[in-house]
Amino acid sequence: MPGPSFSIQEIRVFQALRFDPGRWLTISEISAAALVTPDSAHDHAARFVAAGIAETAEREASPRFRLKDRAACADTTYLDQLEQAVAVLSGIAADRP
Repeated sequence: MPGPSFSIQEIRVFQALRFDPGRWLTISEISAAALVTPDSAHDHAARFVAAGIAETAEREASPRFRLKDRAACADTTYLDQLEQAVAVLSGIAADRP
């Protein structure tokens, strides 16, 4: 049975949020770090919030996002799957000459 499917943009947004745990990032910062459009950055960050692995805060009229600590996640299944996808892609990149 195949596992979940993630877009490269979704994984990049996850990595951008994971790079500096605990830091609140704006959509512009996520977009720039992940090399995705602001709309994609917002959509994926909002999906992470809905899945319970990230949180959002309204600051100065601009939403900011950060990943939750693993212990604060009610269900880590989605988080585990994203981390596995990152590991697979990292392994593929390491295998390239």
